[in-house]
Amino acid sequence: LILMFFIAATLLPGWACKSSIKEPDFAGARNFKIGKLGLQESFIAMDLFYFNPNNFKIQLKRAELDVFLENRFVGQTQLDTLLEIPARDSFSIPVNMGVNMKNLFPNLLTLALKDEVELKLEGSVRVTKSGITMNIPVHYTRKKKIIF
Repeated sequence: LILMFFIAATLLPGWACKSSIKEPDFAGARNFKIGKLGLQESFIAMDLFYFNPNNFKIQLKRAELDVFLENRFVGQTQLDTLLEIPARDSFSIPVNMGVNMKNLFPNLLTLALKDEVELKLEGSVRVTKSGITMNIPVHYTRKKKIIF
């Protein structure tokens, strides 16, 4: 009975917390910079802006995401800096990404001729809410307008 109480007391708040977190709304990207430009790999940086629709603050502890354009892997981004995300407010996330140029080059002309491309992010983020830390899988796919 004590073991069942311990399991319920430790796992149920985590499940309730995980199901009550709403996904932040993407508001845009700014401050795009090209770092190192290379034939094999290049590095880009930008700030992604979001709105947190939740009535509580969240701490983003880590994010590891693979980035795909038109279902072709183009790079990976990792964030291992603690970010405080305010409740019901806007926030930004600095992103640095290594871009695999050999996967991007063959598609540049195709991407340039399209009005929008499919952006897919796969990976996980680690967040903390009310002292409970959890890993949340990310499976994000959206069509995005591109402007050159």
